[in-house]
Amino acid sequence: MTARLLGTLLLACAGAGLGACGAVRRQAVEKRIRLLSRLWTYLEELLTCRALTGPMLLHAAAENPAFAALALPADSDCTLSALPLPNLPKAGELHASLAALGHSDRAAACAELRRMADLCRREADRQADRAARAMALWPRLGGCAGLLLAILLW
Repeated sequence: MTARLLGTLLLACAGAGLGACGAVRRQAVEKRIRLLSRLWTYLEELLTCRALTGPMLLHAAAENPAFAALALPADSDCTLSALPLPNLPKAGELHASLAALGHSDRAAACAELRRMADLCRREADRQADRAARAMALWPRLGGCAGLLLAILLW
């Protein structure tokens, strides 16, 4: 009987742990999108101050330790349109904007980078809400699923 109770407790804890891991993954997505928003703001500020090409902007951002988590390519050949973007609902729009940046003047490019930063900021806020709900709900659901599995195995 004690082994069954310990097994039940173990399954409930494992389920809660899996739920917490899923919620933490949601938080990581939100942090990555927020970092991407900061990147667009940083690039816009660089472009406002200096006339730099896309590869030069990317190289400057790659040297900044604040963006090390994005693993930006430091190649001088790499363009902004080749940046790996996280799975976003509007990732296609961001890719199109990145491709258009190379063909626009400084003022238009700065405005586009500002728009992209705002778009990512709104998406990060949406993801933060989803992550907060997931952190409150998923560990409990995981624990309940573990208990249900223990009941089924008895």
